[in-house]
Amino acid sequence: MLFFDMYAKCGCMEESSKCFKTMSIKNVVSWTSLIAGYGKNGLGLQAIKAFDEMEMEGFIPNKITFLGLLHACCRGGLVQEGWRSFNTTVHEYCLTPMMEHYTCMVDLLVSAGHLNDAWGFIERMPVKPDARLLTAFLSSCCFQKNVELARSVAERLLELEPQEAGAYMLLSNFFCIVGDLKGVANVRRLMLSRGIRKQKALTWIEINREIHSFESGDKSHPLSGKIHKCLQNLVEKLRNIGYVPNTSIVMQNVDEHIKEEIVLGHSEKLAITFGIISKPAGTQIMIIKNLRVCSDCHEFTRLISN
Repeated sequence: MLFFDMYAKCGCMEESSKCFKTMSIKNVVSWTSLIAGYGKNGLGLQAIKAFDEMEMEGFIPNKITFLGLLHACCRGGLVQEGWRSFNTTVHEYCLTPMMEHYTCMVDLLVSAGHLNDAWGFIERMPVKPDARLLTAFLSSCCFQKNVELARSVAERLLELEPQEAGAYMLLSNFFCIVGDLKGVANVRRLMLSRGIRKQKALTWIEINREIHSFESGDKSHPLSGKIHKCLQNLVEKLRNIGYVPNTSIVMQNVDEHIKEEIVLGHSEKLAITFGIISKPAGTQIMIIKNLRVCSDCHEFTRLISN
């Protein structure tokens, strides 16, 4: 089982599926791993098909199985299938959902643009939402620029985890995006009074069995000059197909070109660029990030992937 799980975690689902099929003995754990693997790689329909096959062969899914299936629906944007999976968990198999199941459902709904439905779902939950769920929902409120809902969720989140820097930064970034400078100042003052400090954003990439670490604006790497020159060329190519750096996420009161430099110097972009110049063309590039990826880096990565 270790081999097909390893392939799945590396994004090689075709090899993972082949390994799974060659297994002489399968159980609920192996089936769950396969379903989760499809989900992690955005293959929602394949995950649902695997779940159906699992049931047909007589295996009884558990809470973790349904969590993998819900995650697969979330990654695939399969709202109706996600609802069906959640209802099956509760009504057909009589399993009590974990907080992770609720979080997946909220992610699924907000990703599909159903922000109010997601909030209604949270309000009807038989358990109080935890910080992870509220943070995910607050991020969606910010993305969809729902000011009133963002304020309400932020208040509950800061009451729940008053020492979590990520919530403060998310709310501060949101106020900056919608032009509420007073809101930004209030959040900053609150962080200062509570002794909250922003965690430094870092991105790691492995090249030839050596781990390389990058932070925003990093110029300490031995190949820094080459990395920044390559990144500049990539950005110019992306501009030709419509890419515009999203400087609205920069909170500093500086000139527009400085904001653009800050956004283009994010650690994710530096790590990806280093991967491009260090690995053979056409090979997979994998990075690890300690914080949430900003909307601009999401768009940059999407365009680079295409």
